[in-house]
Amino acid sequence: MQSRYYDPVTHRFINADSYASTNPTDAISCNMFAYCGNNPVNLFDPSGFAGEAISGWAGTMWWLLCIDGPIPVGDIIYGAGCLVCGIVDLVDYVGIDTIVQLFSSIPDVAASLIRQLDAAINASPPPDGPNFKKYTSRNFRYNLQQLTGESGDGMQAHHVFPQRFVNDFKNIGIEIHNPINGTWVDASHQSWSAAYNQAWANFFSANTNPTYSQAIAYARVLAREYGFTLNF
Repeated sequence: MQSRYYDPVTHRFINADSYASTNPTDAISCNMFAYCGNNPVNLFDPSGFAGEAISGWAGTMWWLLCIDGPIPVGDIIYGAGCLVCGIVDLVDYVGIDTIVQLFSSIPDVAASLIRQLDAAINASPPPDGPNFKKYTSRNFRYNLQQLTGESGDGMQAHHVFPQRFVNDFKNIGIEIHNPINGTWVDASHQSWSAAYNQAWANFFSANTNPTYSQAIAYARVLAREYGFTLNF
């Protein structure tokens, strides 16, 4: 709007800016006569308030779009330049600390999404059949009888995934009272149940954010070790 005039020799505005920055990390920004932080080669200030790398690049390098041959080299260079300048502007706008914090949180967010997706895809579905009752500890033996067609006389209904860790298994999509996650074991179960529970405690200690697949794989390992069959 021709409200300010720039001296290309001194790289300064002739008249003061109406907006003064108070950024403690960038002293030159407090100079109301400076243009783009004294960096007019790499930055461009279309608004008069903040220097932008992408505006300068896009405004001066547009001719790259006109020199393409069979391979769009100019387009590629122009696009890459806009991307780099956009990143520079983003870092300048939000600060490098914010960018670092954002990228450092990506692995945790990604891991959480993967766990949720894994659980949704692999969650044990209720077995088909009209005689199953609600999946609870009280109904576990009855539902296992319906699933296996066995009375279980003289046998114990064993939770493959111990009730002690019900919330941990629930977080990864495993319903421990689903009879498909149960099996019949004999009376010797009492002699190894404590060691079995401890094995799962060690599993959760070693895997702070386990997946459904990891828990299933470990259940198969323990089934071989303790000599019982699985229904999944």
